[in-house]
Amino acid sequence: MEPSLLRTEAGRQRAVAFALALTAGTPLSPGPAERALLDQFVRGDVDLDAMLARLNAVDEGDARPWNHAPEVSAACL
Repeated sequence: MEPSLLRTEAGRQRAVAFALALTAGTPLSPGPAERALLDQFVRGDVDLDAMLARLNAVDEGDARPWNHAPEVSAACL
């Protein structure tokens, strides 16, 4: 079941704003492609599982930190 915060666009926006503030100025700060995916998530075009699957499917040649971490699942969040 999806956390109640993520059931509305306003809630998803709050969650994304928190994540962006938390990662601002760090190597984890999202690039343009990741921000576009976050925008899709906020609008409800993709759910959390789909967003995480797309992030976990990034090419191995990409140096983004999530490529080198264990796969993340929505159940962990």
